Amino acid sequence: MHLISVILFSISANIDAFFLGAAYGTKGCRYHIVDNITISFLTSIGTLLSMFLGEWLVSILSISTANTFGCLIIIFLGIWMMMDYFFKKNVPDDLSEKEKKALATGRTKRHAMPIASLIALSMALTLNNLGLGFGAGITGLNPYLTSAFTFFFSLFFLTTGMAAGKRFLSDIFGNYAALISGLLILILGIYELFI
Repeated sequence: MHLISVILFSISANIDAFFLGAAYGTKGCRYHIVDNITISFLTSIGTLLSMFLGEWLVSILSISTANTFGCLIIIFLGIWMMMDYFFKKNVPDDLSEKEKKALATGRTKRHAMPIASLIALSMALTLNNLGLGFGAGITGLNPYLTSAFTFFFSLFFLTTGMAAGKRFLSDIFGNYAALISGLLILILGIYELFI
């Protein structure tokens, strides 16, 4: 277990939460800390389950083979996210598909977020972490510690994203979420491959 890898994974896997929170903030939708905790909890549970699946695969393959396989998955996901960023760079819409789907179920009035939006956000962030969690589980990262950090960073990014959810923040930084996340994931995969 490498604490640096756990922290790096948790940051890269949850950085999208900041931009999703910022996107909701620009729409005037406010939600309470309980909503953020619920979303973060569900995201961390999804990460934990996917890591257990990765650990199960280790019981079938040799440790070195499984570790290499998991690292390659993480590296591939990082490269794919970066390529996806450049492919979509010229698209006029500021929001990603994940953000659009999440926003589509949200209300723009300034009141508590409805259950449908909580579920949409939770599913969007959880699905984003499934492949990463699977690869992280194979590489041997501690699933409980990783899930705990996932919960913390998801909550942190959602909360700060909502607080900084002004239009200019979304315009300047929002389009770089996939690139930043992909780069961090790529670094994580390479680090785990050689450590």
